[in-house]
Amino acid sequence: MRKIPKKYFIIFFLIIILVAGGYYVYQNYDSLFGTGNNSQNGGTNQFGTLETTVEKKTFDTEIELTGTTKIRNEQKLKFNTVGRITEVRFNVGDSVKKGDTIVSVDSSKAQSDIDKAVIDLDKAKRALAKTVDDLKDSKLKDAMLEGKTLQTNIDQKQKDLVFLKQKQVNELKTKEIELETARNNYIIEEAKLKKDLAISKFDQKNSGTSLADKNNTYEKQKRDYEEFKNNFQSKLDKKINEYETKLSNTYYDLEKDVRDFERVLTDMDQLVSGKFSTNEKYFSLKNTSNISKIKEHYNKANEEFKKFKDAFKNVSSKDDAKNIIKTLEEAKEFYEHIYQALVYTERGFADSFQPEDSKLFNISEESAKFNGFQARAGTMRTSITTTIDELKNFDSAEKIKKDLENELEKARLALETAESEINKFANEKDFTSNTTNATQKNMVLALNNLKLGLEQKAVELEKFKKGQDDEYKQAELAIEKDKLALKKNQEEIEKLKNIGKNDEYLSAEEVVKQAELNLENARKGLENFIIQAPFDGVITKMDYKVGDRITENSEQSISIVDPKTIEVLVNINQTDIIKVKKDMPAKVTLETYPDKVLDGKVAEIDTTPSTDEKSGLSKFSAKVLLGDYGNLNLFTGMQATVKIKTESAPEGLYVPFSSVNSEDDGRKYVTAIENGKKVKKYIEVGANYNGYYQVLSGLKEGDKILELDYDASKIKEEDLNGGNGGMFQGGM
Repeated sequence: MRKIPKKYFIIFFLIIILVAGGYYVYQNYDSLFGTGNNSQNGGTNQFGTLETTVEKKTFDTEIELTGTTKIRNEQKLKFNTVGRITEVRFNVGDSVKKGDTIVSVDSSKAQSDIDKAVIDLDKAKRALAKTVDDLKDSKLKDAMLEGKTLQTNIDQKQKDLVFLKQKQVNELKTKEIELETARNNYIIEEAKLKKDLAISKFDQKNSGTSLADKNNTYEKQKRDYEEFKNNFQSKLDKKINEYETKLSNTYYDLEKDVRDFERVLTDMDQLVSGKFSTNEKYFSLKNTSNISKIKEHYNKANEEFKKFKDAFKNVSSKDDAKNIIKTLEEAKEFYEHIYQALVYTERGFADSFQPEDSKLFNISEESAKFNGFQARAGTMRTSITTTIDELKNFDSAEKIKKDLENELEKARLALETAESEINKFANEKDFTSNTTNATQKNMVLALNNLKLGLEQKAVELEKFKKGQDDEYKQAELAIEKDKLALKKNQEEIEKLKNIGKNDEYLSAEEVVKQAELNLENARKGLENFIIQAPFDGVITKMDYKVGDRITENSEQSISIVDPKTIEVLVNINQTDIIKVKKDMPAKVTLETYPDKVLDGKVAEIDTTPSTDEKSGLSKFSAKVLLGDYGNLNLFTGMQATVKIKTESAPEGLYVPFSSVNSEDDGRKYVTAIENGKKVKKYIEVGANYNGYYQVLSGLKEGDKILELDYDASKIKEEDLNGGNGGMFQGGM
């Protein structure tokens, strides 16, 4: 057997010693190197690699950018006209103020245009003054004279109208007395003639012809009865159909009235209340008492309409006779008051004033809203009681049938009575003859003539009344025509007095305004012959000199800059662009002045990206405007570093990421030091900022915790809150 060399034993022995020593050091690391107190040996042991104190902090997040400076206000100026340079007031390097004239071009033509515009304006003003004098002199006098004449005519016609009314009353009274006298005479003569006719017939002996007449009458009654009896069912069907048709028509009429009159009430309310328009300025202006009457009846109609509408809601169908009749009864008062309101509304439109601007108030358009409704309300007002009675009388098909049967029975009884009278007449001896002789015919003719004469007088009275009405209306229309002419005359006088509204004046005034505008434009045209400083700055380029000829193609120009307005041009990458907003504050450091930190703010952000050639990422250009930079000499093209604060964390307790551990269930904890012992404390964390967690609960300001504590996982759950198990002595 080969002998193992001695050196291998030595190497093996050394390895065992190193392994054992390493294990011992691992198990007793805290006791060998720690700084905390040990209850057994009184030494100091280190619980972790780093002890830290829980403190209140706040964090600012910022992005850092590089860019170059640029003078912001830098402008190139040149003429947009032709001519010869007559004056150069500043040279390169000179400072100018906003509005300073820098260079001038010969402006003799522009001045000539101004002189002509001044002359035209003076001419227009003199023409306007003459128009004013003419209007105030002859035309105003003529208009006032015409107005007096019209007013005199109106006053006289109104007096004539009063006289006409009284005259018509007297004449009508005379005609009515004449008719009453004729009616009394007719009654007397009629009684006398009837008496004479009866005596004449009584004296005439019975010739037998009257019995034949009685038989003829009887036969006719018999035929009528048989026809009624045979056609009973068709008459019944006709009556029922009439009843159903009337009931259906009444239902649809009520349905339409509920809808239409609701709109009429709304239009009437707007017309007289003036809530939504300027109607009150013009409606019934000549007689405002109409409005109070409208409102009086409108308010009553509105109350009754609610009852009417509520009753109609209970009507189940067009065959619901009971509720249709009830609705008609509820609607009686409504139709009465809405009719009266519409009567006064019609009068109100007749008394309304039509303004020149029909958009303000248009009598035709407004009155059209109420067309036909007065007639409808009047019809219902007079016929509603009859309609109710008819529907109640019809009531049902059974009642209609019963009524017809009663009518048939009455006809039968009448037939029996006629037959009985014939038998009685045949037994009469000395009875007045039914024949008519010449004397009797003359009596009947005289009686008919009396009746016709009376009827003719009644017709003549109605014609007389209508003639009076027409005559009175014509007189009223003549007055209204003169009133309209007077109103137009007064408006013309007001225009002449208030010249600002007169057409001739307005036309002359418009000529003056146009001349003033021409003068203003001519003076503005003079501005094309000078170059003025658009802002305070310094001349950096001057191509013009006195005597130069400026043409349309001239390339000469002036450059002016404002060296006090400096901006930094930067690029922002695609990940940071969403954090940057306009007007955010910024800190700027220039390479030229590394010790100076200047204030600035984000002035512009271009939302159209470009691509970075090196990284291939999108970038966005932005401009940062510098604030006051004192006496520093800044120029375009200087390198600058820009820092923009994009976010600030709220003040609170924060601990490093490295001090926080997690359980398998997700709970987070730290190793705290309390009374020289390591204690496992569970905490609730919030947002994280720059490598720190915000602590919401579990710790307080001033607590001591360990970072990178690899032994924290050995602390048992029952050792929480400072238990004995929270102390480690270096071994397991």
